[in-house]
Amino acid sequence: METLELKRIASQVRRDIVRMVSAVNSGHPGGSLGCTDFLTVLYFDAMNHNASNFSMDAIGEDVFYLSNGHISPVWYSVLARAGYFPAAELGTFRKMSARLQGHPSTDKKLPGIRMASGSLGQGLSNALGTCQTKKLNGDKSIVYTLHGDGELQEGQIWEAAMYASANKVDNIISTIDYNGRQIDGDVEDVLSLGNLSQKWQAFGWEVLSVDGHDIDALKSTLAKAKSILFIFFSSILFGQEKTRILFILDASNSMNAKWDETQTRIQAAKELLAQAVDSLTGTPNLEIALRVYGHQSAITATFQDCNDTKLEVPFGEDNYTRVKNRILSIVAKGTTPIARSLEAAAGDFPDATTRNIIILITDGLEACDNDPCIIAQKLKDKGVKITPFVIGLGLDLSYLEKFNCIGAYSDAETKGAFKTVLKSVISKALLNTTVQINLNDISKNPKETDVTMFLYEAGTKRLLYTFEHTINQYGNPDTLVMDPKYKYDLIVNTLPKIEKKGITILKNTHNTIVVDAPQGYIKVRFLNASKPYHVETRVMQSGSTSTINVQQINTTDKYIVGKYKLEILTLPRTYVDVDVTQSSTASVDVMAPGYLSYKTAHLIVGQVFVVKEDGTFEWVCNLDQETKSGYWQLQPGAYRIVYREKNLKSSSNTIEKDFRVTSNKTSSINL
Repeated sequence: METLELKRIASQVRRDIVRMVSAVNSGHPGGSLGCTDFLTVLYFDAMNHNASNFSMDAIGEDVFYLSNGHISPVWYSVLARAGYFPAAELGTFRKMSARLQGHPSTDKKLPGIRMASGSLGQGLSNALGTCQTKKLNGDKSIVYTLHGDGELQEGQIWEAAMYASANKVDNIISTIDYNGRQIDGDVEDVLSLGNLSQKWQAFGWEVLSVDGHDIDALKSTLAKAKSILFIFFSSILFGQEKTRILFILDASNSMNAKWDETQTRIQAAKELLAQAVDSLTGTPNLEIALRVYGHQSAITATFQDCNDTKLEVPFGEDNYTRVKNRILSIVAKGTTPIARSLEAAAGDFPDATTRNIIILITDGLEACDNDPCIIAQKLKDKGVKITPFVIGLGLDLSYLEKFNCIGAYSDAETKGAFKTVLKSVISKALLNTTVQINLNDISKNPKETDVTMFLYEAGTKRLLYTFEHTINQYGNPDTLVMDPKYKYDLIVNTLPKIEKKGITILKNTHNTIVVDAPQGYIKVRFLNASKPYHVETRVMQSGSTSTINVQQINTTDKYIVGKYKLEILTLPRTYVDVDVTQSSTASVDVMAPGYLSYKTAHLIVGQVFVVKEDGTFEWVCNLDQETKSGYWQLQPGAYRIVYREKNLKSSSNTIEKDFRVTSNKTSSINL
């Protein structure tokens, strides 16, 4: 079904959910709304099912089991919209004697329901029974299940997962709604699930992940899952891609040249590449392969074989020993068809759904005429990233500079440099360690964003990464690639800043760093200003005298939720206590100032006081003793100037003068 139509149906399902739950003030709307897109794609695009002729046996059709039965509203709506029963019946949800109970039940004989659910953890076991029944009957249909992430804290789930793998059940696609929430709070706080992807893989399942709110991604991932049969469905998790590295080794005759007093280039390359392959053994989410050129046909003065390139060890699971042994057995003797090897390499990768990387080890001499940029385009079409890696000293590398159209290259002049650079290139290829930083709001949802983050090496001032926090197009914190060899100190430059120290991230997996950063706003404004006034506001946390921000008048700034004291730098000073709440704006209204203009015939000494409501006086400012005029910006109110002529030496010469300041106006007095 077309994506636009699926989106239309999903919108209708969401309306159904809200109406059903609100009508009875009961139910579970959150999980239902979160799984709407998935179930819409499942029933209207992926599954083979018969809504008009429902039978419990489901012979010749796909079956779906809702294990987390409390999200029944979304399932009921999808079933109704798919034609299992009239949509009008949705209005009976959770009503006495209705077929649409809070948790699905088979005794009500509601079409589409084949299992009573509500007791969490049982759906996968039931589904596996159906899977085996179908296989015994020669029915090639697929069984689908949906589970909540909190449900995975049930031991029965893992018993079933182990059983499925041990019995090679290959007609099930199970899905997990990994929204991070359960009835008792955050899943991470109640009972952490760790790295779910690796857990399922350890139980022998193939794992995919997908944004649960991306219709197109759901369609393609479910289609792919039908061939490899297990989808790890998540609204917020970014799964780890598999990485495939193809090593292309130059075994041309030029590699027989001496590199140092003890080894030729090919000997050094074979030794160090074999060591590198050894070090990769057991790396999660990694497959390697080996292509060699120049090793099949010897080059002579009159002959060179430009087709001398071969995939010696294809991609596969646990083929590290095969790759290593083949590397060590290679004999260099032929020509150097680099471009043709790269062209052939595009077909070495099974598909473009993984991170496809080529590491080319060569002495850099191309012997056959081909345009690498044409090859580059073919590689790009395949989704292959190439990292040409050149070993050699004093060689003509101008040809390989053409590979800039598809990647950079590195030059190693010595065996030691080759070892270092090879390790670096492989590390970059394997840097499949991703991080998302959740800046949580007051409800523990990762919705705060648009703030600069500094990541330092823990315990030092060495800045490793700087990121402007971003919410991606799917409404999730953006995924970052970071080096797992460091511990990190994180500074989130909110007001005030937040620090999180000693952060450890796990390599070759997706990590989530959670920071509580609920924020609201403070807006300071003049109520009745007839023109711009330059006034600053000093912002402090309640109970502290430290300034965290100086905010200009008529501006809005964002602050961490909490209590603040504002010192607005008017004359006289204006002090305000402010309570910042989540996503709300605390407005501080200030009357616009006026002006005092004074003149005097003689130099004077004196001070300006504001008359308070209780009749007392508060100092505002001192008069300039070296001028005969002055101009002050003052807040509206009653004032008194107390002064005497500077050259008079008796206190009896003290003079008092009252005046009033009005917003946007100037009060002129002669002293």
